[in-house]
Amino acid sequence: ARRSDDRPQTAAEALAALDDERPQTAAAPTAPATGERVGAWVLGAPVYRSSNWQGDAVTHAHTGAAARLTRLQPDGPLGRSSALILAAAQRAARLDHPAIVDVVDWGLHQGCAYVVTIP
Repeated sequence: ARRSDDRPQTAAEALAALDDERPQTAAAPTAPATGERVGAWVLGAPVYRSSNWQGDAVTHAHTGAAARLTRLQPDGPLGRSSALILAAAQRAARLDHPAIVDVVDWGLHQGCAYVVTIP
């Protein structure tokens, strides 16, 4: 919306407006690592899922650092947007602001973009 008063004022309002894409929250990550790797990250418990995204708790294979990995669903509406997602992740990794989640890694896995953020 052109006028700021016509835009969602909170993240919750924005998610409500995007109801079809609102992630389905999973239980708190308690499942052990699956052993499956995406880049240098070992997948753990699922965190959320929508038609576009799948999110998982992860640990770094070498350092053990905890993070959250979000990857595009290949058959979702954004499934062919990997180049755009990776470019946005690269820009976001340079940002330093308390309201923005830190992007620590990004890449392609099985032809689809993934982005890793701190938990």
